[in-house]
Amino acid sequence: MAEQPGELAVVLYVEDDGAWRPSQVFTRRWIRFVDGSDGWSYDLFDGSWCRRDQRLHLYKSGGGDPYVNGFVDPGIHGRLWMLDGESVHDGGKSHPRRKGPMGSRRAPALTDADLLAMGIERTYEHPGDLFADASDEPTTYCEACDDEIPRHAEPCEHLCTCDHCGATYKSEGDEEDRCPDCNTSQLECEECGECGGETCISCGRNLCGPCWPEHADEVGEPCERGRPNWKEPE
Repeated sequence: MAEQPGELAVVLYVEDDGAWRPSQVFTRRWIRFVDGSDGWSYDLFDGSWCRRDQRLHLYKSGGGDPYVNGFVDPGIHGRLWMLDGESVHDGGKSHPRRKGPMGSRRAPALTDADLLAMGIERTYEHPGDLFADASDEPTTYCEACDDEIPRHAEPCEHLCTCDHCGATYKSEGDEEDRCPDCNTSQLECEECGECGGETCISCGRNLCGPCWPEHADEVGEPCERGRPNWKEPE
């Protein structure tokens, strides 16, 4: 279950799978800042809906004052709920640094007319407990499934997650053995079981860097490529 820090402050919904699903969720907590001032501190959760699992995922991605971005296509594509007294600013525009205590440095608030022009309408129905049945695991969009798939728990057969850098990528045959982002081998080391095993072309064993020096071959004999001073023949 996803953990909710503080109270719901702002929720942006987008239509997905025939229903309005949370896309951005801001929560807030009253804290004392480093400059000694008091004010609201916000956490941002990215929302995604997995059709396969019929489950909402709320992944904490950052913080800062609540904002929304406009939609390009004409029409209403988003719905916005705000706690009484809350406001949002245009995330697509840069705003000058405002003076004053940290808790009061807010960008200009968008009006209802501004929101409508951005393709967003206001909704006043309380979202309820969004975090109760939500997962805190991030998702990745899979084109083959046309769905937001969890990165780690039961990913679909089209996606791989790098054990080294955490990147999620589409698997296509042998490409799943090496991450396209960090180029780390996804093979398991036969000695320690860690990710990053490279295949020795002499003995055929998969071994990571720390286990490679002085490694033995498949029958326990010293492998010629396991010698610390071994070099590729010229």
